[in-house]
Amino acid sequence: MKPSQFVSFIDYYHQKYNIVLHYPQQPLLLLKQSHNPHNLLLKSRSEDASTGEKVIMEKEQVHARLPPELLVHIDLSTDILKSFYLLPSVMH
Repeated sequence: MKPSQFVSFIDYYHQKYNIVLHYPQQPLLLLKQSHNPHNLLLKSRSEDASTGEKVIMEKEQVHARLPPELLVHIDLSTDILKSFYLLPSVMH
């Protein structure tokens, strides 16, 4: 991992996005993905080299830390949100 050029998250958002945080004392929120995006048209199984058995490949969970003031509430139903999961497959 290469060293960061930013001293803090306040510095990062200001230099990278020109955003001045109004509440820099608030702790960052740890957010996790609601799903693992993948292309449904590609095979998600591979063979174990030593045994030859089929193995399901799991993707690593990705987390992000964000200041609470940058979050925006979007009023979407679960069904609409789940339809976006198919987008990588449709784009392929």
